[in-house]
Amino acid sequence: MIETFIISSFLIGTTIYLSLNKNFQKTKSFDIDQQNSLIEFLTQHKTVTKNYSNLPEQFISHGKWGVFGEINGDVANLNYTFPLIHKEEHEYVTTLRPDVVSNAVNQFIHIGTGFPNHKSIVLQSQELGKEISDSILKALQLKNNDSYFNRVQAALNFVQYIPYGVPNFDTNSHTYGGVSIPHESIILSYSDCDSKSMLFSSIIMNLISRENIIMIICNLSTNTGHMVVGVSGLEHNNGFDVIYGDKSFLVLETTVPTKIGIPVPIEVNEIIPLI
Repeated sequence: MIETFIISSFLIGTTIYLSLNKNFQKTKSFDIDQQNSLIEFLTQHKTVTKNYSNLPEQFISHGKWGVFGEINGDVANLNYTFPLIHKEEHEYVTTLRPDVVSNAVNQFIHIGTGFPNHKSIVLQSQELGKEISDSILKALQLKNNDSYFNRVQAALNFVQYIPYGVPNFDTNSHTYGGVSIPHESIILSYSDCDSKSMLFSSIIMNLISRENIIMIICNLSTNTGHMVVGVSGLEHNNGFDVIYGDKSFLVLETTVPTKIGIPVPIEVNEIIPLI
């Protein structure tokens, strides 16, 4: 977890304008039983200690959207319907195996400071990201809506509409920096800013050039730690740009439904390219 996220900071002032805040629901209680059974089943072969029983902090759902799953024999089937583009919806369906998910969890990497190695987590999640991106691309092509902008928008919608929640998987012997890897974000149906930014990056890197993607560790105007993703090559009128190398990258908010081009003013602390 990079930020101590308080949703009111996005709704008050000019930090981030949430285009769909009328549909947001702050949940008083979170039924985690189904997600817990799924994640425990799918990580049964892990060799690291992780505590999935803690409720996510500051949980916020975005209306009806969420990932649903069930155990079916020796696999788990998950489905997630989300807004593709405009008013169209798309259902992503996947089958996950315990050995694959357990291996992904085992590969969680920290850097020397104790923070997770975000780039390594993204690159290790390429297979899942490719599966999601293939589903998105096929849907856009079937609807004759495939374009650079729509690819980014659809992938952004995929992660934004997953409920927000700060994960805490720490145990007495292991700490995980308050993040979930992409597999965990999908299975548990919640994640926070850096977790969602890694999930988004793992998807979009299969839809556009990696040279056009950066992850940005930053502060919001409220001095709240945060993480966003920058994408180059997007046409917009009012967005907030970050210059890296010889390119301008539009800052995209990954945590909550926010339209491309809505200003997300930030103070950059570190830029993580994917190349």
